[in-house]
Amino acid sequence: MTDATARFYLPYIMPAQAQKHLTHNEALRYLDVLIHLNVIDAQRTLPPETPDDLDTYIIPTGAMGDWSGRDGQIAIWMDGIWQYAPPVQGCIAWVDAVQALTIYNGADWTIPTGNAGSDGKSAYDIALAQGFIGTISDWVASLQGPHLGLVSPTSQNSIAISRSGQKKTDIYRIIR
Repeated sequence: MTDATARFYLPYIMPAQAQKHLTHNEALRYLDVLIHLNVIDAQRTLPPETPDDLDTYIIPTGAMGDWSGRDGQIAIWMDGIWQYAPPVQGCIAWVDAVQALTIYNGADWTIPTGNAGSDGKSAYDIALAQGFIGTISDWVASLQGPHLGLVSPTSQNSIAISRSGQKKTDIYRIIR
């Protein structure tokens, strides 16, 4: 038996191990960072001089200092030192510096791109095209279930809906 998991190298609690809680807590801290991964930056080539606990980065190619030779890995400042986690294919991270998702494809971190689609019709416009006659408010009222009540149109392009027994009112914008 190995002493860590295959994907993220989280430490196993070993038979007859003393202070099992330390190993368990270490694994929980890694999970806390790696699940729904959010990193500060993926282009910084030098570690920050004064990171905060659990600051997390994706190490770019050619990084220096403590990150040298760890291209593509996830760097986590934990307990006063850099800890590293190798990414696995399909790992997704939010990168604060560029406000975008990045995906690890097994070799590199890439920001997904695609063709921008054209704007489509709103559900209300489709209903009109299929023969519905009435205003947006009439259309929304026709969608009501037993626990949904229409409060009022808030403007020409939005409506307010409240659910029975709840204090919260949801505002929905109709885009045409």
